[in-house]
Amino acid sequence: MLFLQSADATYRPLLEAGSWTVREYCARHGFEYRCHLGIVRGCYPWHASYNRIPLLRELVESGYLGWVCYLDADAFVADLDFDLEGYLSDKSHLAIIAAPGGRPGWWAMNAGVLLINLGHSVGRSIVLTWSNCFGEISDDRLRAAKSWDDIPNDQGLLHKALQRTPGAEQATLLQRGVLNYLEGSFIKQVLRTHGTLEQRIALLKSQVEKSIGARSDRGPSQETVSYNTKP
Repeated sequence: MLFLQSADATYRPLLEAGSWTVREYCARHGFEYRCHLGIVRGCYPWHASYNRIPLLRELVESGYLGWVCYLDADAFVADLDFDLEGYLSDKSHLAIIAAPGGRPGWWAMNAGVLLINLGHSVGRSIVLTWSNCFGEISDDRLRAAKSWDDIPNDQGLLHKALQRTPGAEQATLLQRGVLNYLEGSFIKQVLRTHGTLEQRIALLKSQVEKSIGARSDRGPSQETVSYNTKP
């Protein structure tokens, strides 16, 4: 099991407000934590939202065959004792698990928190197709996209990738109440709809305090932090 997060310099304060809960969870349960700081491809702060795509592709190409839990910078672990291995014990037939995104369709998931099974051929295909969809956006279009939704965003590209991947519907689980949103029992997320960056940081901190309490003094998890600040 590997936990993955990413952010650029603008959203790093948001990441730091909650990522300690992810590192603490990994330390308690013996999971690996990786965090990429910077923008893998693009030039504006919101382009860091695409980072998950090449980072997941890199895992596929490296031969990693385990589960990956991806969390946006505004997500945190709300239950440090959650039995994730037990939760996944009867789900090896699934390729991807996420919360529904509020639209009709088996593919309409919220991409802010994802459990992706790279040990499943469909899980690997979803990641590679998602990467190909991102590759269809030219560098010129990316450089011209100063604002969110000037071009297809990462979530929209995932929806497209799911629909393009054979077998994805049968290997997808949309489940509310465990992952994502403020009612998530395991992982919660403070969405863009909750206000400005400063307001979201304050809300995230208060939600962490409400769910877990003060910051733990436990040592670091088995973690890897990589940096990329090139536009």
